[in-house]
Amino acid sequence: MQPVLSPQDPALARVRAVAILILALAFAAYVGLTWHWPLTGDTQVMHYVTFLTDHGFAPYREIGDMNMPGAYLADRWALALFGHSDLGWRLYDFALSILLGVGMVWIARSYDWLAGLTAAVLFALTHGADGPPDAGQRDQVIAVLLVLACAALFESVRSKRAGWMSAFGFLSALAASIKPTFLPFAPLLFACAALELMRHRVALKAYAVAAIGGFAAASLIVLAYLFQHHAAHPFYLLLTQTLPHYQALGALSWGTILAHNLPLSVALFATFGLIAACFVRPTLPAWEMTALLLSAAIGELSYLFQHKGFQQHRYMLLAFLLLWASIHLYAALSRRGTTRIAAIAALLACAVYILPVDLSRVRSYPVRDAYTESLESDLTQLGVPRLQDNVQCFDIIDGCLTALFHLDIVQSTGATGDLLLFQPIPAPQVDHAREVYSRWAALHPPDVYVVSNLYFGQPQRSFDRLLTWPDFAAALNAKYTLAKQREFGAQRTSNPGTNPNVPAYRIYVRKDSPLAAVPLQ
Repeated sequence: MQPVLSPQDPALARVRAVAILILALAFAAYVGLTWHWPLTGDTQVMHYVTFLTDHGFAPYREIGDMNMPGAYLADRWALALFGHSDLGWRLYDFALSILLGVGMVWIARSYDWLAGLTAAVLFALTHGADGPPDAGQRDQVIAVLLVLACAALFESVRSKRAGWMSAFGFLSALAASIKPTFLPFAPLLFACAALELMRHRVALKAYAVAAIGGFAAASLIVLAYLFQHHAAHPFYLLLTQTLPHYQALGALSWGTILAHNLPLSVALFATFGLIAACFVRPTLPAWEMTALLLSAAIGELSYLFQHKGFQQHRYMLLAFLLLWASIHLYAALSRRGTTRIAAIAALLACAVYILPVDLSRVRSYPVRDAYTESLESDLTQLGVPRLQDNVQCFDIIDGCLTALFHLDIVQSTGATGDLLLFQPIPAPQVDHAREVYSRWAALHPPDVYVVSNLYFGQPQRSFDRLLTWPDFAAALNAKYTLAKQREFGAQRTSNPGTNPNVPAYRIYVRKDSPLAAVPLQ
């Protein structure tokens, strides 16, 4: 084995100083470029569910959405800490990146804390390159929770203190309460730790009790949330009936999913790490490296199981794979000779290619959401007080819920999504969702509908999606008038709504409503 250099070696110290400077500048650039990003994507749904809950609606029972209780709890805590503004959400996103860095540095510090910092900055930039819709995503929260859980697990074994297992169990359970696909993480990672403890002849009882206790504590918080809103039975129906059907909606081919498995930047960095792993063995125990790879594998399985190919579904895989590769690269950096030169070359490639490419993608995203801003203007013209309990969004995640959230407008019903309402393929779950919404709408018929042309699971945008529910389309045409239609994007046509590449929304107003007389400029 080649001799190991001390971090205080002058040449190595200079390389490390340059690396720290580049990482700091890259993260500062990421913050500066994304500071004014607007609230958009799935996050608006989480925010609006919290908003409706604060206004007397019960999740699962009176709010139609398909997310897990942990997602709502995480959103509520984020809003409580950082506020309800778009800037507050950016601060929350930055805080998640910092917490991820803390966890990664904690894990890597037994060998080289700089490996953890490098992995954290690379993850932050990869996440930023995915754009504003993925800011504060549930999968990002899960990645942070499980990296911190892994750090607590490692600390428990390293220090031989069972108390750290409570944090491991607690954080693992919170992650699983956001997406159940991560339930295997806790037992599998604990099994790795147990084997290591047994190798050192350490009794497992205290560690197991602490881990189970932490897991149970988080589970009780989730159950308390459900029972507080009398939502346990509706949540059970969601798990057993609605979610299996939703799982099949918009599913991509295996070829497409695998083709989008890793961003090019992460694949390149992981390749560098794999090459380094062939020549060096870091001082971290072998079981820890196995645990990191196992965690990445769990992330990969979750990505495949969800079968949608969404960028954010890869976040746990990316986090643990980047950390594993970074640890090996810095292990190679501390060696003499060609191994060290190769490691420097890999880190240089990261500095001159991976970081700039990700930052260029971050820079390409607009800092304004024209769709939401325009809709907020239209709703304000109609009159915010008149729209309280009197408007309904059917635009999936295009921006209507963000507009209502910004304007503090409560919908007429608790329907926060329309994935099941406008589906071309008949199914019992679709019929049930339509029946539930029709019952809600009969009790609180809205004067205004906001409908977008986002057609989930279809290659083109189209308002024809409304025709998949003939009864609703007929009632909309009979009782409502089209007050305004707007398109957004570089590509436009003389016939609004015919260009499938352009987001658009329509505002329908009930014909017998006083709002029908309000002109929209």
